[in-house]
Formats: sequence, structure tokens, C-alpha cells
Amino acid sequence: MKVFCFNKKLFFFLLLIQFEVTAGPMYHGTSTFGEIEAKRARQRMAREQMSTNQALLLFGGNDHKTFLGCLNCVKSDDASICNKFGTYGSKFNEVSIWNKFGTYGSKFNEGSPWNKFSNSAPIIVDKNGNTYGYFSTNKFHNNRTRIKSYVNLLDWSADNDDLEQARNASCGN
Repeated sequence: MKVFCFNKKLFFFLLLIQFEVTAGPMYHGTSTFGEIEAKRARQRMAREQMSTNQALLLFGGNDHKTFLGCLNCVKSDDASICNKFGTYGSKFNEVSIWNKFGTYGSKFNEGSPWNKFSNSAPIIVDKNGNTYGYFSTNKFHNNRTRIKSYVNLLDWSADNDDLEQARNASCGN
């Protein structure tokens, strides 16, 4: 499994994002409000990923032993939840949080982050075992993650009930 690493391309990409955030969007003409909000969410996540500089891993299931992917790894990484051709980013794989018919993508399954009433959501950890809370749309979960970009994504998903749009906002595809 590859771990998110700092590199020159990412640095310049993030620098470009920072310029666009401080200077404002370059055009509004053909963008919808949702597209602009999704872009801003991705920019916030990219900035947080740079500051974390640690792969944030998602584990679910009984005793959180099932690996569900890497939240902030680069999109091409096999473990990334944003790699739509990989195990954890596919909307067809059973262990993907994007499979609305699977265990971890269904809004009805107790172990899914998209179940608004569950207290058994996946947990976010780094490779050193540090925890970053539970990845859950349940706004009342007492140990829900406090990572702002993920909270924003989870709250948006809870309010809009559109897993495809949540994936697009999170991953940009």
C-alpha cells in the first residue's frame, strides 16, 4: 500500500489552489453553485491533507478490522477511496463506501458511514494507530471525526442523500 507523500507536483497544485482560493474563482459563467461548492470542498481537503501529511485510513466492520480504503491518498493509489478503478473507490465493490448496495455504502446498514442513525460507523486512523474519530453522517455520534472537510462532506451527504454527488465532491470525478 502506498502512503500519501509530499512531492513537487502536489506542492504546485496546492499552491495553484491556494492562489485560486485567495483570488477567487477565475470564472463563474458556466459553473453551477454545486460545482463551485464541490470544488471548494476538494480544495479544503487538499489543504488539510497537506497539513496532515499522514495517510488517513478507514476501517469498518466487526472490531473495525475491515480495511475500507485511504481517505486522503492520491487518486491513483490502489488503496484510495477516490480510485474508481480500485477496490475501495469502485461503486461496485462490496467493501467500497461508494457502493450504495454494499455493506459500507448502504444508508441502511449499521456499519455504513451513510447511515444517519448508526453508532457503528467506520473509524479513521493513521498508520501509527492514532484515531481521528468516526466517519459518520450521524451528527450525534459522540466520537465523530472533527476533521472539518470530512464533517462538511458527511453533513452534506446526510442532508442531500446523494452518494454519487458526495463522491464527486470528495474525489472530483
